[in-house]
This record gives sequence, C-alpha cells and structure tokens, in this order.
Amino acid sequence: MTTWICSQLGARENYAVARALHREQRLSSLYTDIWNVQNRYSPDLANANVHHFTRRFLLRKVLQKTPIKISHDDDLYDRLVAQHLRNNKSDSKIFFAYSYASLQSLGTAKSLGYKTVLGQINPGPAEADIVVEEFRKFHDGKYPPTVPNSQYWKRWERKLRCLMLLW
Repeated sequence: MTTWICSQLGARENYAVARALHREQRLSSLYTDIWNVQNRYSPDLANANVHHFTRRFLLRKVLQKTPIKISHDDDLYDRLVAQHLRNNKSDSKIFFAYSYASLQSLGTAKSLGYKTVLGQINPGPAEADIVVEEFRKFHDGKYPPTVPNSQYWKRWERKLRCLMLLW
C-alpha cells in the first residue's frame, strides 16, 4: 500500500488531507508547525505520526511581538521539514505539501525519490486583481481587499519557477 507524507503549516481545513489519508491507513506522517495547542490538533489524528516544531514556533510568536526582525514562518517551516526529511528516511512514496511553505521540502522529497504533490491554495495574482477591483466597485474603497501584498506574489512567482524546475 502506498503511503503519504503530508506537510502543512497551520491547521488549514482542520488537516483534511492528512485526516483522509490516515482514515484510509495511508498516512505515514504529518509535518506541521504547531501541534496540540488551541485549534492546532485533530482527534482524528490522535494516533498518527506527527512531526511538529511547536516550541520553536511558539517562541517565534513571542519574538514577533518584539522589535527583533525574524524571517517568514513559511520559509523557516519549509527549511525545518526539508532538514527532517533528509535526516529521517521514510518508506513512503508520496510527499504532499501546500504551496506557501514547500519549495525546499518538495525539492528534498524529490531528491529522495518521492513523488511530489503540490497543494496550490490560491488562484494567483489574476484572481487577486479581480478581488481588488470588486472591492473598489462595491465598497467605495472604504475597506482594504483581503488579498496578499505584492511582496507575497513576488515570492510566490519565485517558488513556482523553482518548483517547475523540479518536475
């Protein structure tokens, strides 16, 4: 039976992909940033193999409230998962990760012989442009649109270019 490794920063969709794979006994392991704190847990994964970096990310949350400059959580998380994958070989055949935190970990998984699956979470900058325009029309500029900023899209494009090189 082919097993999967899932990686996700945050509790997106209450760990739906990992829960579904675990229910079918196909989840080898789940990587996540914070586990078993507030809403960062699912009882459906109580007996799953979960690798997490809770202490490190909770400390980062504290530091984010200080003037100390720290890097983006998604980049740190991605590096930690990639490092863990290199140091902990698995018999799994497939590695699934979401686009916002996966550049290095997908590359590492690919180099280790896994098939890789990218979970793209947003439609891209074209959709963001539509949202901005609709906010202008219907909200008269009173509210800011809920879209990523230009820095996000620049990083997103770099990741996609690099990911394309993996395949």
